[in-house]
Amino acid sequence: VGQDLVDSCLALYEAKFIGDCLVIADGSCPGADLRQADLRGSRLGGMNLSGANLSGANFSDAFMTFAKLDQADLSGANFSNAQMYGVDLRGATIESANLSGANFHDAIWVDGRKCSRTSPPGRCS
Repeated sequence: VGQDLVDSCLALYEAKFIGDCLVIADGSCPGADLRQADLRGSRLGGMNLSGANLSGANFSDAFMTFAKLDQADLSGANFSNAQMYGVDLRGATIESANLSGANFHDAIWVDGRKCSRTSPPGRCS
């Protein structure tokens, strides 16, 4: 298979490789080292990044419905204006993360509380 075909498929599915991880909707890279990853505007619904190191990653304007980010290191990550519906953040580290404008509706927060439509990030019931 030629590289042009591979590149076309990756573009079609809005996917990319970061190290050994194929970053794509419904993909699975638990425990991956994705420090400083540029995931701006990514569509990663259902992606399993449990226990991954995503410190300093840029998720601005990303769409990550029902993604698994439990036990992940998200310290210093940028989630500005990200749509994070139903994500699982149990046990994740989020110190110094930028959550401005992010929507965590129905997310499971780091302490296990479920976020409502009106809950500001970090104040889930």
